[in-house]
Amino acid sequence: HQVTEYDKLLKYVCFIVLAVALVLIIIGIVKFPNRYFLLYEHLTDGQLYHASIPSIFQTKNEYAVVLYVAVLAGIYLHHYYRKWYWLAASAYAWINIVHTLSKAMVIIGFVTIIAYLLTIFFTTYKTHKKMNIIAISIIGGFFGLVLIAGLIYLGVTDKFKALADSIYYTKGSDTFQTRQFIWEKTLILINNTSWFKGTGHIFFGEILHEMNLTDITNGEATARYSAHCAYLQYIGEGGVLFLLAELSVMGYVIYLGVRLFKENKEQVILSFTIITLYLAIMCFESATVGIASTLDYAIITLFSLVPILYLSRKNNIFLAK
Repeated sequence: HQVTEYDKLLKYVCFIVLAVALVLIIIGIVKFPNRYFLLYEHLTDGQLYHASIPSIFQTKNEYAVVLYVAVLAGIYLHHYYRKWYWLAASAYAWINIVHTLSKAMVIIGFVTIIAYLLTIFFTTYKTHKKMNIIAISIIGGFFGLVLIAGLIYLGVTDKFKALADSIYYTKGSDTFQTRQFIWEKTLILINNTSWFKGTGHIFFGEILHEMNLTDITNGEATARYSAHCAYLQYIGEGGVLFLLAELSVMGYVIYLGVRLFKENKEQVILSFTIITLYLAIMCFESATVGIASTLDYAIITLFSLVPILYLSRKNNIFLAK
């Protein structure tokens, strides 16, 4: 497609994001070298989360979001340059997400990469049939062999249940029970304040934290400042209108993307993939994408929503006719 000033800007952002992520990964390797091996040693013994890799700049979950942004940066650079090493950079960033043990980012990172590869395959199949078949065979064969090898190992050692328990439980606490505890406190807070206007960005987290501290029935949840559900988080901070504003932004971008699908299938599918994943993950995490509140989520917005908005403006359909 025709290179524009927006494309150039997005490329620069991608280069910067990958550079920053690489620096953080290197620091992690230097600071926590044994953690990369501990993860595999403790896969099935209940100590999995004690082997996860944090960053000296963020908590492990925030670090995982930064690495997911790096995954997107590598994908976009491949979208523009079509060089295999940009996908390798995305895969490397995702491997480091695995070592943070942020389940949400591991899942959406993997799905994003696979969705992008499938998009390339189906949108260029007719023009590059032989190359695409070879590429999909290599990638599918690699993941297939790893999966089969893993299943054989777990089957021989009878450790399926132990692995599932290690992933499902965090420091001995059921991850869904923890969220349920936080959601209950969040609903109490919203009911006692305002569903219409909320309590404000900072005040909401502070009040929720104090409420959690007064009830120690779930120790894992006592220090939480967020609702661990973006939909409740939006209502708690800015009321129902704030949530509707977020969903309206994302819904409008989806509407524009449908109209732009023939113009740039690859770009639209990639954006839709990210939006869909985040609409799902917002049920369990306090992610803010459409109306982003932090830099890492703002960059995800830049990668998912802004491209469609730009394309629609360029094609004079920014507003419905």
